[in-house]
Amino acid sequence: MTPRLTRMTAAGGEVRCGVRSWPVLVAACASAPPAAPPPLENHKPAPAVTEPGLTISLTRQSTCATCPAYVVHLSEKGVTWGGVLNVRVKGEATGSILPRQVRRLATAIDVVRFFERDANGEIASDPSLCGGSITPAYTLRIREGEKYNEMTFAPCQAGLVLLVGEIEDAAGVSAWR
Repeated sequence: MTPRLTRMTAAGGEVRCGVRSWPVLVAACASAPPAAPPPLENHKPAPAVTEPGLTISLTRQSTCATCPAYVVHLSEKGVTWGGVLNVRVKGEATGSILPRQVRRLATAIDVVRFFERDANGEIASDPSLCGGSITPAYTLRIREGEKYNEMTFAPCQAGLVLLVGEIEDAAGVSAWR
């Protein structure tokens, strides 16, 4: 005996289907797939995550055969060294920094008007005495709360070179360099 399926029609009649008709009947009786949910939209970007306080990243490029090349990062959490070339400690090293040293650096940053400078370390109202042929030796990135600036500059910019010296002293670079 062949199985049969009976279904009532809207007019009240019966429809009988054999096994071969079931896929058609099941497809006809199946409900429509649910509508896809609308795509997610993000109208407001996530706020930038910034570390409170002062963070400094100093990169020194080697401009001659014997010049040192290294990266030093510091914040209230500590100091990270990355020695590259012509340094005593190659690779990574870590150290600590005292809160008063960080405060002293914040003052030095204000004195040299770091956040007023352009990407070359210049202040529009006070251009440096550097000539165009001097190779930039330093890249300095500083974030203080919401303020951020990054610049690459030559060693003839006295105010910035003094700041670099302060950063190197506070970070204890002499132990690794």
